[in-house]
Amino acid sequence: MSSRLCTNKHLAKLDELVWFQENAKLYTIYPQQKVDVSDWLSYPNGKSFPLYASNCCQISSKSDLKMHILVEVDMETYRSRASTVSAKLEDYGLIMAWTTSDTNMSFILETDIEHITSLITGVMQGQYCINHGLCLTRVQSVLVSGKPYIYNDTGHLGPPPNKNSFYAKCEAARVSSQKNKPKGIICGVSVRSQDKNVNADAFTEDFYAKSAKSSNSAPATCNSSPTDERIGGLVKNPYNRALPSDVLLAATGGYKPDLTKIYLPDATEKKDNSNEELENNQSKSTKEASTCKNFELKVEEIPNKVIKPPNVLVCADTLGATDNLENLLSKVLERNRYDIHVFCKGDYNSCKIWIDQVSLVVLCGNVGAELGAQLVEYIIQGGKLLALCSDMLHILLPSFKTAEVRENELVHFSYGKWKQVRMMHHIFCYHASPVRTRFSQDHEDTRTSTLNTPTSTSVKDKKGNLHSFDVKVLGREETWHSPSILLATLPSSGGKVVFSQIHLEIDPMKYVYEGDKFNELKKSNTARLEIISDLLSIHLGLDVNRDLSQVSDKKSVRYTPGYFLGKFEMKMKMLEKLKDRIDKTNILKMSDIEIQFCANNDDAHSPSAKFLPIMMHMCPPNFSTVDYFENLCTKELGRLVIYADILTSSMHVSNARLQHGLAVIPRQQIYGRGRYNNKWLSPNGCAMFTLQVHISIMSSLGRYVSLLQHIAAVALVSAVRSIKGYEDINLRIKWPNDIYIGNSIKIGGIIVSTRSEDVGAKYICNIGAGVNLSNNKPTTCINDTILQYNQKYGTKLETLSHEKYLALVFNEMETLLDILQNGNTEHFYQLYYKYWLHTNANVMVTRINGRRESVTILGIDDYGYLLVQGKKGLFSVQSDGNSYDLFKGLIVPK
Repeated sequence: MSSRLCTNKHLAKLDELVWFQENAKLYTIYPQQKVDVSDWLSYPNGKSFPLYASNCCQISSKSDLKMHILVEVDMETYRSRASTVSAKLEDYGLIMAWTTSDTNMSFILETDIEHITSLITGVMQGQYCINHGLCLTRVQSVLVSGKPYIYNDTGHLGPPPNKNSFYAKCEAARVSSQKNKPKGIICGVSVRSQDKNVNADAFTEDFYAKSAKSSNSAPATCNSSPTDERIGGLVKNPYNRALPSDVLLAATGGYKPDLTKIYLPDATEKKDNSNEELENNQSKSTKEASTCKNFELKVEEIPNKVIKPPNVLVCADTLGATDNLENLLSKVLERNRYDIHVFCKGDYNSCKIWIDQVSLVVLCGNVGAELGAQLVEYIIQGGKLLALCSDMLHILLPSFKTAEVRENELVHFSYGKWKQVRMMHHIFCYHASPVRTRFSQDHEDTRTSTLNTPTSTSVKDKKGNLHSFDVKVLGREETWHSPSILLATLPSSGGKVVFSQIHLEIDPMKYVYEGDKFNELKKSNTARLEIISDLLSIHLGLDVNRDLSQVSDKKSVRYTPGYFLGKFEMKMKMLEKLKDRIDKTNILKMSDIEIQFCANNDDAHSPSAKFLPIMMHMCPPNFSTVDYFENLCTKELGRLVIYADILTSSMHVSNARLQHGLAVIPRQQIYGRGRYNNKWLSPNGCAMFTLQVHISIMSSLGRYVSLLQHIAAVALVSAVRSIKGYEDINLRIKWPNDIYIGNSIKIGGIIVSTRSEDVGAKYICNIGAGVNLSNNKPTTCINDTILQYNQKYGTKLETLSHEKYLALVFNEMETLLDILQNGNTEHFYQLYYKYWLHTNANVMVTRINGRRESVTILGIDDYGYLLVQGKKGLFSVQSDGNSYDLFKGLIVPK
């Protein structure tokens, strides 16, 4: 019943059987089971044996939300090459300690409620495999005592190549650690004892998932949902049927595909929607073609290249440099125009996947040969790069030699109209020998001839082809007249690189304790911002903030109060449910924010990033309750609303069990997020909300809770296209959670966070969405598309107000949920395929052995994963979670 590793396993008694399937079950036992890790090994820092995991998961800092989990896996299922496509245990908590027996490997995971709910729900779904194909046999909450032996794996470059090597390394680690057990206090990873006063709603159950590897049937699936984005990384076999033998790591079944339960697009569907759209764009008969079943593009000839909110990729070799760059770019780039993604040196492998999908790459410091080579290819393809005090200069322009000058020297520097600006210079200048053999003194004349700077240079690509760059000096350091800012341009593709040896990224406050240096840099700070702004706009083609005097950061945002909207009786009913969690001042504390329900304005405290006062009996000045409720036709969804002009994130406000159907609607978000914690830009005009939905696990809808993001996608599109006259407004769905105009312009996205409560009997789902409604940046928007449609076809369709559109979305959402609750799944799939982009599209997938295969997309399965046709039959695929373009990173679930 309990793990053999638990010290009080003999006391374990069954409390309640919560859920079971053919080969897995979930139950609670008492008393709380305990594990002593004194004989365990500490989990090493960095990517090393046994899991080669980064182990840096961000879990809740609140002690009452933390817990420890015992995870046991079957070592027999180890596969050395599975690491690139398997689920990652480190995504669900911090791995603190590990140990092995003859056939099992065990881990202690420090986690929180949100992460463990994701893991448990995924396992209930039949997702059994983690790193290197290791098959889960048990997930159990425990109390932990003791400290593990310190252990660090050194001298191993990668996972063991086979199972025997894996066993040998396990034994060697155990023996080595026993021999080198230190005396006294161990300074390695420690495992703290679990607080016994665990939240009653937490997952304190002991979960036992019996491995299906010895069974002749495939892993059973359950009616549960992996809708939180972290669950998307878990591997699964959603069908009770066999897949190709090189795909599965868990059980292989003897079942044939049960196609009677799979809904696919109409067989008469055009072969490739997206290709057909492109052909229609090139045809003069666009309008006639638009009357076909697929509602082809009618608004404008949209290019085949995918247009997404522009991304800026920041790579720096220190944390301080990444912070400097992110703050600088946030100030000078146009607000709500670019999404800035930051990578430190240890994350360079991840950032390489993104490079060909960004508007600009910004480097600071050393990048290394591998990333440097990829950046060269990126530039050759037309990419833009800003290199600040970076060794990228020598990689791209090897003909430029360097001569040492004094490190981080405060120099006079000139660029364009900015003359004699005092700035910090890097340790190198750009030519082999200086004009002078020493630094000039203030009284000396520095006017002298400079060395001739080459006007071009050639660089080889990976195939050995030469590419000739034009080189131009943009700025010079005035002491030696050495070039300090260079521009390299590749005329054939438009690729550009700006190299700066001036520390444009450093804020003067870094030198606040260095007297005269700080004063000089402070005087030059406006010029610094103007120079970087000029480089970005004139030479690299980005949109910048033209009024730098109005620059502000997120810390200076003026937050606004919230407003509680809806019928009085419904408000009181919700507050009655919350009374046990609200203190005497009507404050409800959540993990990211506190909210206070205020009867009048006098009771309210000032709003901030961590505090939201909510007016109970007032109407907001910037949200029309009349327009909203006149268009709302639901029974529950959207009937209660918390509205605010400016919020940190609507997901923060709904991060607790509040009320089924409650909508949190901000006019603007400061910390909006998308999939995998990507930032979501939230400018004025973007229609955003988080809708809380409560679903019984045992209900008909509970079977399809993993489809929630797809249901939301249909609702966001159908809210417009279901209106008479708007049927051909070309809003589309891109799997898994994006809203597009045509086949190329992204205007929206969806994120769903799910946890279970009531001892696993109910799902609390927060559906977050953002769609460009009336903001034409960062891409385009629905209302502009409607106006373009009117202009092209002579119609007079009205644009949609913020309030009306949200009401229509909630109408569609409730209708779809009711349909699925009544068991009519076919109707949902018909709508989904009517709007989606991918039928019969060809994509590449990666199998468990690393081999890539071209497959054809047929549809989605019952869990929302892509169903594809490969050489060996049908199977499901998912995103690897790393690629900017999901269809460049599809992998095969196991």
